[in-house]
Amino acid sequence: MSELGVSAQGTCIVPVAREALPVLDDALGLGRVRMVRKAEHHFTVFGYPMGKLWKKAFSAQPGLHALLDSCVKAHEWSFRPCRDRLYHLVQPEPALATVILGIEADLAGLFGKARALLAPEACAPALEDALREPPPPHVTLYTTDPAGQRGIGLRTARDLADALARGTGGVAEGLQAFALHPAVVLSTDP
Repeated sequence: MSELGVSAQGTCIVPVAREALPVLDDALGLGRVRMVRKAEHHFTVFGYPMGKLWKKAFSAQPGLHALLDSCVKAHEWSFRPCRDRLYHLVQPEPALATVILGIEADLAGLFGKARALLAPEACAPALEDALREPPPPHVTLYTTDPAGQRGIGLRTARDLADALARGTGGVAEGLQAFALHPAVVLSTDP
């Protein structure tokens, strides 16, 4: 498990202990789809696409990486799992399926603080725009990756909403998402 902070690549994840999640089996079957429990659990703050934007900003604004890292480490990272927000994500290329659990976490607050660190003369508009909408807070519970490593990135809440619309509309192209009842995935234990 990685330590909380911002990598040199501009990415950031918050580690999640197994004990902080509902009780999970080691494997899950959804019809003919077989999944394994994710090898490590986390929620993404800055994924790879945003990391690329941060990396450019680090070059344009000396000291920004250290400021952002301090901001991330000082932020309150408590979260609450939402048993009623379970989704099966299906990505056609490269083929991958996951089950994610929505959580309540203050990503919006951190994104606001991060935006305030940007110097106007050094800021790329793409980064400032990306910091206006955080990804939907979630933890990947299961994956079809046999090694339990790969997940499916969601950059914004709109990504999830669009995937749900494609899933319910039967659109086979692009990322699809399907809401799951908690009893399909989670133990009945609290």
